[in-house]
Amino acid sequence: DGIRDYKVTGVQTCALPISCSPRGRWALGLGDGELLLTGPGGEADLKWQAHQSETRLLAFSGDGAHIASGASDGMVRIWDAATGEPVLFIPDATNKCSVEWIACHPTQPIVAACGIQWLSARETDGCITLWNWKSRKLLTTIDGGASRIAFSADGLLLAAVSLYETVMVYDAAKGKLVRELAGRDYATNAIAFDRKGDLFASGSDDCGLRIWDARNFSMLAAFDLETRIKDVAFTPDGAGVVTGNGSSTCFLVDLEGLSSPR
Repeated sequence: DGIRDYKVTGVQTCALPISCSPRGRWALGLGDGELLLTGPGGEADLKWQAHQSETRLLAFSGDGAHIASGASDGMVRIWDAATGEPVLFIPDATNKCSVEWIACHPTQPIVAACGIQWLSARETDGCITLWNWKSRKLLTTIDGGASRIAFSADGLLLAAVSLYETVMVYDAAKGKLVRELAGRDYATNAIAFDRKGDLFASGSDDCGLRIWDARNFSMLAAFDLETRIKDVAFTPDGAGVVTGNGSSTCFLVDLEGLSSPR
């Protein structure tokens, strides 16, 4: 019960990233570089050539009006989700680093991208950049490679998974570090804020799912799921966390009764 087989028509190649907009539309990045948007019933609504290489990353804006896409060529592009028309192309979004993840600000026309310089001898090489697609300007550059990023619900904070297995929390506007969450013996793979701004989740290769207060980042709970955690997402009501696991399973972890102190 509660599991729906969602069939998308018009796809002839493998779908890589998948993202759902606040307006109920789905976006699929395809292996041939195309980007496909569906209607509410799963029918292909719009499809266009987004990148010359495979479309690896997708993120909707907070209002669902725009979608950001990223590819293995280091380019990030912003599109009008209603028409598929281009809004902004960022050819070298992370200063000659691989683009590992992208995230859109929940209320402003800002996209963040994080990258890693894999060929560098220094483990921390890489950066996070924030761009405004309306003004077409680079707003902030944060030094240090990261594999995953996420905005808080109000957009004031940007969390990033560093190469030291720590989670760094930055002031999104200033790019200044405000908190560092202690690293584990195994890599942290996934992070997420809930929609209400109360909770923050992290999942790692030590099989641990950790829930934090999103205001002061004290740990509220830790769960041993006995499988490596590769992705995390809060349910819309914030009452649970869904994990994508290394064992090809997904878990729904009930957070009922767990709340951030006021």
